[in-house]
Amino acid sequence: MFLGRRELFLRVVLTGFIACSWKLSDATHLEKRPFFHCTTLPITAWLMMNFYASVFNSPKLSYYSWIILASFLSHHIRDGTRRGLWFCPIGSTQPIPYYLYLSMSMMLPHVLQWLMAPSVHEVKSPEDETLIDIV
Repeated sequence: MFLGRRELFLRVVLTGFIACSWKLSDATHLEKRPFFHCTTLPITAWLMMNFYASVFNSPKLSYYSWIILASFLSHHIRDGTRRGLWFCPIGSTQPIPYYLYLSMSMMLPHVLQWLMAPSVHEVKSPEDETLIDIV
């Protein structure tokens, strides 16, 4: 997969920052995974953001939490083809086979939409409805 110049630059800079080196070879040959490649982090952040969204009645926060979850999970699924998914306290899975990577990437938006539907759409009570008689 070819990366755009901007994405490659950002990846090298961020990975270099974590690796404490500005050399490209150091950033692309890390001995261990960078901290944000732990799949538990975006799931935990999503849970916390949805909790705070419900506590503070903020639908925008809930909406942003889904966007963050989708972006992190799609990135982690792509990286999982090389090293597997890393769940911090538990460990890593086996590398994801290519056919499973394609299936998971195609199904991710649909699964997230299915999970998102109850939390985003408000349930209306009969008191909120206005009936109009059309003759």
